[in-house]
Amino acid sequence: VIVVGVLAFQINGMVNKDKHFGVNMMFGRATLIVLTDSMEPVYPVGSAIFIEEVKPETVKVDDDLTFYYVFNGQGIVVTHRVLEEPKLEDDGKYYFTCHGINANSDQCDWDCTDQTQYFPEDQLIGKVTGVSVAYGKVYSFFTSIWGLIFLLAIPAGYLIFVSVGDIVKALKEDDDETPAVATAGGSSSIEGLSQEDIERLKQDMLNEMLEEKMSKKEDE
Repeated sequence: VIVVGVLAFQINGMVNKDKHFGVNMMFGRATLIVLTDSMEPVYPVGSAIFIEEVKPETVKVDDDLTFYYVFNGQGIVVTHRVLEEPKLEDDGKYYFTCHGINANSDQCDWDCTDQTQYFPEDQLIGKVTGVSVAYGKVYSFFTSIWGLIFLLAIPAGYLIFVSVGDIVKALKEDDDETPAVATAGGSSSIEGLSQEDIERLKQDMLNEMLEEKMSKKEDE
């Protein structure tokens, strides 16, 4: 189930990579890993943030939004806090002003909280609904190549373990089995036979010996 879930998540991301500016959204929700310190201490680097789609008209001040922003000619996905009330411009779209909250961020030569981003609702991806440092570490591992290899190794290891157990069990059962009667000319075992079977076996052996003697006499 885990393997199928992860593969479905990865396939969905590849199929819909051109939607939501590359963010892998499933059922209107996504998990992202924080890469920079602009939102510390609320969202530490390496933590996972959970976002979901939001209607532009419901956004308010102090909401944390994830959006697509073009900076120095390069588009990036950013998560920052809403600084001002969203504005409904003449083109009928809502526009948002966001900024980072870490005044000592390493990304800026001065207070990063003074740097703002202004963008239309077309570039809005979602709103942050939660954060988890522990889940961020787990999520980063299982979405890496080593994590996928580990997930594939789980069912493979289980099958090997079960197969070895079946082989050992079969060998043990073979060792425990004792033949009731050996082949002709060899030793025999009467363990586990009833008294009636033993008597019948004795009679059969006696008849066989008598037949052999009679056959020798006829030959002579």
